[in-house]
Amino acid sequence: MGVGDLVHIVHPYTFQLQGNTLVFGLVEETESRNAQVKSFLETAVESGSRLLHHRDRAPDTIEGAMVDVALRVSEYLETLFRQDVQQVVTTHYGVPIPDIYPDGTSQEFRDFADRTFTKHTPLQKIIGNPRRNFVIGGIYEACVANFANYYAQYYPMGERKIVCIRELCVSLDEKEQKKIEGWLKSKGVKTISYEEAISLLKT
Repeated sequence: MGVGDLVHIVHPYTFQLQGNTLVFGLVEETESRNAQVKSFLETAVESGSRLLHHRDRAPDTIEGAMVDVALRVSEYLETLFRQDVQQVVTTHYGVPIPDIYPDGTSQEFRDFADRTFTKHTPLQKIIGNPRRNFVIGGIYEACVANFANYYAQYYPMGERKIVCIRELCVSLDEKEQKKIEGWLKSKGVKTISYEEAISLLKT
């Protein structure tokens, strides 16, 4: 079963975008993917996996509150709002901010970042030592790939595995998707199908 597994849902607001517009309600064009996202998250919870919601905006901001409304009314992402789902806030690129800022970083920026984003070490502690990491949500060629690469590069993996599920991500360019898939593989991150992911959750 999925006990010991961790599902990272990275910047899921992208599921609700049409162009640059945040949609409140179902997006008919992605109905098939939405159903798979719902099924995967429900299966993950039933199998004992933990869920980690990677936000790109803090929930106590106007923008963050608007995203929450869009995700709640979409119905297929209701699992994200379970009380046992942990939340972190990562940058637009999908990664945490550093524990120590580079020399020359202004105090104004430090204060803003400290109250907005999750840092490297706190994120590592929240992740813990899962058996497997599944990464979904967000734009595959951008924040999803960036996070998966960051994880593989900077968090000691040992016997842990990290995989991306291509059908459960937003993709903007099929050719770029193939290129990114190969790049991630070279970093030790495998991209698998929805069916493969469901099968793994049940083992």
